[in-house]
Amino acid sequence: MHSWLRLGARLPGGLKYRRRLAALAENGDEAALLAMIGHVRRGHFREWLADLWVRTRDERLRALVIETGAVGSYGRNLQITQALHGRLPDRVDYQAALNVAVCVEDPDDAVRSYALTVCATAGENLLDMLWRAAAGRPALRDALLANPAPLTGVALGWAWRSWLDRPDDALWERLAGQGEPSPRPDSAFSFESEQYARTYAQSMVALGLAPPDRLAAAAVSGEIPEHLRERAARICREREPLPAQPVRAAVFHLLTGAPERYQEVDPDGSLLATGYARTRGPLRARLREAMLGAQGLDLVRAMTGERRGRLTPDERAYLVRELAISGSWAELWRLLPVLPFDEALAAVRRIRDWRPDDEREAALFDRLTAPSPALAPLVIEVGDREVRLAFTAGGARLYVADAETDVRDGVRADVYSMWRRGRVRTATWRGARVRGRILAMAASGAGFAALTSRDHLLLAHRELREVPLQPLTGDSDHIALAAHRRTGRLAVLGHRLAVLERDADRVVTAGERVLRERDAGQVAFLRAQGMAVATRAGMLAMNMGDVEPREVRVPFLSGPAAPEALVSYDGGARLAASSGGRIVFAALDLVSGEGDQVEEPRLRLPAERVSGVWSSPGGEYLALRTGNAIEVHGPFFDEGDAMLRRPLAELSREHLAEAARMHARLGHDCLPGWRFGLLVACLEHTYGGDAAPPRGRARARAGAQRP
Repeated sequence: MHSWLRLGARLPGGLKYRRRLAALAENGDEAALLAMIGHVRRGHFREWLADLWVRTRDERLRALVIETGAVGSYGRNLQITQALHGRLPDRVDYQAALNVAVCVEDPDDAVRSYALTVCATAGENLLDMLWRAAAGRPALRDALLANPAPLTGVALGWAWRSWLDRPDDALWERLAGQGEPSPRPDSAFSFESEQYARTYAQSMVALGLAPPDRLAAAAVSGEIPEHLRERAARICREREPLPAQPVRAAVFHLLTGAPERYQEVDPDGSLLATGYARTRGPLRARLREAMLGAQGLDLVRAMTGERRGRLTPDERAYLVRELAISGSWAELWRLLPVLPFDEALAAVRRIRDWRPDDEREAALFDRLTAPSPALAPLVIEVGDREVRLAFTAGGARLYVADAETDVRDGVRADVYSMWRRGRVRTATWRGARVRGRILAMAASGAGFAALTSRDHLLLAHRELREVPLQPLTGDSDHIALAAHRRTGRLAVLGHRLAVLERDADRVVTAGERVLRERDAGQVAFLRAQGMAVATRAGMLAMNMGDVEPREVRVPFLSGPAAPEALVSYDGGARLAASSGGRIVFAALDLVSGEGDQVEEPRLRLPAERVSGVWSSPGGEYLALRTGNAIEVHGPFFDEGDAMLRRPLAELSREHLAEAARMHARLGHDCLPGWRFGLLVACLEHTYGGDAAPPRGRARARAGAQRP
């Protein structure tokens, strides 16, 4: 700090210099702080000092605040420093109560002690405002309980409201010991009449002063706080009042632990089904548990009633679990329409030693419980030669090229059709002028892009086109390549990461960070604007235009476990990597910077060592190198999953037609096709096989018939 700045601050008109000193002190300049302390002692900038102490809690500043009597400029700073000096505003209003509430929660012992003293000695008017401010502030509420003055009027009403919102044993002892409900609705009160009336009625229930029918209704109500409902139920068990309405009476007997009396009131379960449909929140979960004590109760009817297909996931899981535990196979089978397809299939497969008597239902049951087909992958024998793979952008074809052949002699690749599940031809592309081997391949339209060892990119469509990379990226020694399905962009990894347009004629972006020093070796697209880069130190995430990559914590893909191959699939939502001879699946959360290992139930992992992994850009197929063969797994389709997540009872004839179309498209040899085939069987059982055509096609045909 310059000496002239200190000298200028001492002048009578040195305000601007003192402000500059204050700014330096706030940024941690010790000399400036010492200079400002001198000015505070001379009567300048005392509010600034008080504000700075509240923010920093520096002990030197605290002593100076006490010495000089400085108070903060406004708001919280003003309240805390006034409490430090042992004074708060003399006025009695809601703002004064808020001031005390702030000080009760302050970490400074002197400030907090003074605020607690105010709470313990507050008179009637301030006490009313303090209880109003205590809503949602447990520390202030605990401090107010130390005040020996009886709770009356506004304070009593707000104390009851505080207990109803957030139950507390000490507060309940105070309220129950006093034995007075919240003031009556016809007395003068400060908050809304509706809320006031509700607080009065609920306090009457809590103290057991409400009429018997009100207590019984509260015991089965889902509209009041759960701790109040439990208290009402406890009072009802002691006094045995009964709700007047039959539905509430049935629910009441179950909730109060009297299943025998429930069966007398509701022998066929119809009242309970209506009552369960009306309950909400924790009361519904408590009622489900109470149903287990009722012998002979039809759980399916009680929980579904006429609401077919409207159960929550927790309710569905509860029903399936309890019916399976009790061995109620007929009821579990009857639950089928209420469940989404995948849940229904899993539930039916839990049935043991039972089969429907009806022949039509038995045929559906047999099909749903039959063993799932052995979904063998497409196996491509490649021997011990090193190969490179690339799917087309849509995933319909796979190119397998020899990595040892010089591209100057032409690029020769076997072409496999994923729909025909086999090789359809062998193609050769010529036109490379520079020698080299293929380091990596990626999708590029209907063909593929190949990265060569001489830093050239070969685009193989109907003909071969060669693009030198170094003039485009300003880099050399490129080692990895990835493609994005929708945009067709290519990510090329060298000492830095560059993204090219699909024709490789323009650089979209190039990172400035040198990556090779981190032993970066693999790259995969997460989305059109973002990529994941694998290094020995761990995973990096890069967005287009970022100067610096961001670290993503993925311990199982770093160090010795760093992936030898990395691809994205499932629309870029997940990564598949080969690491140490095994395949690992991961999901990256770029917001938190974390990566989690995930299971992949759609893929039967090979028993042999995995030395390579490839993916179609859309994630329809995954190819693994195991020994002398390539295993191609898939197709994995997300299309149609919305139908599989909806309860079967909510699916219409149009859904049947769509499921039949998906089944015909995928066939029986893949897991999605098998699932859609079973869905078709379920819907044909419901609609008798009469599938309506999809709406779009129906309108097209109708339009074609017009003259």
